[in-house]
Amino acid sequence: TKFHKFLPGGRYESWSPAETVETRINIPAEPDTADDLPRIQRELRQFITLIAKYVPIDYYNPIIRHSTSTKWIYTKLREDYDIQQKGIHFLNIIDLTYDHTGQTTPIGFYNNYRSMIISNLGKKDDFVHWKKEALPEDEKLSPSHEDLILLNVLTLLHPKLPAYVKQIYAHKMGIDKRLMDFKTEILNKAKIYIQEIDSPQLSQLGAVSIQPSRTYNPQYPENRLRNQNPMARYNQNFRQSAGYPAQRQSPSQAAFPMTPFCRLCQISGKPRNVFTSHHIGDITCSSLSTKDKQLIQARQNTRIATIQPEQSIENQYGYDIQEQDTEQDQYDPQVIINKTIKENSSSCDYFRTSSACNFIQPVPSQTITVKDIHNKNVHIDLDSGATVSYAKLDIVLHHNFKIKPNSQLSNLADGKTKLHAVGEIDEIFTRNNCKFRFNAIVTKELHCNFVGGNNFIKENKLVQDFNSKSIIVNKKFNIPETNKQLLLPTTPNNILIKNNSINVLLPGQQASYKVPHPDNSVISVEPWHQNKTTDWPLPQLCKVNNGTISISNDTDMPIHLKKHSPILQTHSTNETDKYKLQHDKQYKFKQTNVQSTNTSANEIHINTDNVPQHVIEQINETNSLHPAVFDRNISKGYNMKFGKHICKLNWADFNRPQASKVHTINYNHQKKCLLQNVCDELTNQGVLGIPQDHDINIQHVSPAFLVRKQKAKHKPKESLTTDDVRLVVNFGKINDYLKNLPSPITKPADILKYLILGIF
Repeated sequence: TKFHKFLPGGRYESWSPAETVETRINIPAEPDTADDLPRIQRELRQFITLIAKYVPIDYYNPIIRHSTSTKWIYTKLREDYDIQQKGIHFLNIIDLTYDHTGQTTPIGFYNNYRSMIISNLGKKDDFVHWKKEALPEDEKLSPSHEDLILLNVLTLLHPKLPAYVKQIYAHKMGIDKRLMDFKTEILNKAKIYIQEIDSPQLSQLGAVSIQPSRTYNPQYPENRLRNQNPMARYNQNFRQSAGYPAQRQSPSQAAFPMTPFCRLCQISGKPRNVFTSHHIGDITCSSLSTKDKQLIQARQNTRIATIQPEQSIENQYGYDIQEQDTEQDQYDPQVIINKTIKENSSSCDYFRTSSACNFIQPVPSQTITVKDIHNKNVHIDLDSGATVSYAKLDIVLHHNFKIKPNSQLSNLADGKTKLHAVGEIDEIFTRNNCKFRFNAIVTKELHCNFVGGNNFIKENKLVQDFNSKSIIVNKKFNIPETNKQLLLPTTPNNILIKNNSINVLLPGQQASYKVPHPDNSVISVEPWHQNKTTDWPLPQLCKVNNGTISISNDTDMPIHLKKHSPILQTHSTNETDKYKLQHDKQYKFKQTNVQSTNTSANEIHINTDNVPQHVIEQINETNSLHPAVFDRNISKGYNMKFGKHICKLNWADFNRPQASKVHTINYNHQKKCLLQNVCDELTNQGVLGIPQDHDINIQHVSPAFLVRKQKAKHKPKESLTTDDVRLVVNFGKINDYLKNLPSPITKPADILKYLILGIF
């Protein structure tokens, strides 16, 4: 309870950073007095230290020295890990999808969706730009907003679910209740409703609308057909067109008649205006043969009530198609109409029985995660239906497992398909104190990386418990199953790399560092802005090879590296088509007038320690005579005072650097905006130019980086301005195509000669 006053809403919810005020709090808040300040300062140090202890070690010093509130800590972590939820990050809600085969329940999915909405609610005094006013109080979810959230969740669960819910709950809601009043009931039954919507029995015959099943009441025989599934409504239309006695309709059915629909004409490829102009079995149907039409007409005249189905007689009815037991029978028009007649000729008991189970909810297999001898994770899907275990070839090669000869064939579940083996593996995996033997067949194609069959389950004495989502090993160890959502691929971004190998990097020597990026991907490498040495490495793009990147020391001096400390910062990159940049019309730059300001000369501070007074006066006089040297306005460009310095490239041969793809660095949204502001300022001053305005055909694009200046080394990321960073462009790719400048080569004999002559 002693830390409550430092949380949001407390008396000391904000404080001064320790780098500015060491004690952080110097003024007590009521009812505290000045005598309580030492205790409050001590408790605040404990509070900040406890928070810094449970975050990554790289954030320990920034939180201790720069934090000003609990909100500041949360904001910084969200920015660095790119897990923000406000502003442009609100659109991440469109990536939220529901997996019907996953472990998330509809209620859990609803809570996730609602939490993202709540995270974006405004707080008191937040400024709303489009309304041009500040919020007088914290935003709250209104009842209408809650209804809209639930409606959106139902749409994400299944596009047809809202209409289905409307038909079921329309009479319950009335005009005095809300959708949220039935939230728990709807979400608990959501999976059942989705199964009814996706029922193959409802979609096989092209039902027009979905009617939920209701309880049959014998007192109202007119509801008998309406209470059944849509197939019954479909069969009623066929019975009426084929001459059967018309069944009685309820008033609701008479008010809303079904749209005519002929499934036979639709499958035959007729236009929509044709297959929606009549019902199936109508004598006007152009897809029926002459004999079919004669038979239907005869039944209408004689009022035949039942039809006895016969064997396949397509040829007698003029279709001239031989019956074949193939998968295409379900698309054969004759098979469909015969099937329809057979279904309608069945007894009326069909309408009295309840709907059959037409969808079985699949239960995903359990996954157990173990480690190989290289300490890499291996995810094994347990499958008790497989008599042996399997492994995918490319994953086996990635783990460097030894493949032994094996050419046996495996029968799949259909009993016909054969799975060929390219070999087998026999490896020992570990998890904590448990050891697992995995003897599996290696195949080229597999639905997952590793499948643990009966031999794996039996040999390692595994018992699966689907209800508790756990796996019991040897009747002793209880291991939780691996959540399959954690196995989905992710793109790492903004990674800090620590030096764990060498202390000194000599000129020309390379250092290799492991990165969590796929091979052959291109990432950007920059020095960590809190390093003492920011000149190495130069911002550059590196290609990942075997999970590592190599950084060279291109300087003339050895570089001292501190072990177990971050030295590099990497970002993933995106590939952009060069021709898209050439013809990009979305960027609209607006030129502004740049005024000269010579105030920069006043910001120069001279170290007067042990400097004679006349020297100080001479320096100040020189600075005042040439203030334009310190002017930030460089729109006039170089004045050519020391001669023309025009860049001319001395190419080594006729080859030129070309690239059809341009790699752009995945900075976060705030840093991208800052990079755009820097480019706009330089473009406004004439330093940078827009290629389209000068009819320049882009041949090669060099990567651009945003590097902090030393004065902003410890400045929070959200406080950076264009004066705190500089634009750095790496032209290293172009240098590979240029001639080296001639320079004298120093030989050992020359060095000995100078030493002998005693020149030094």
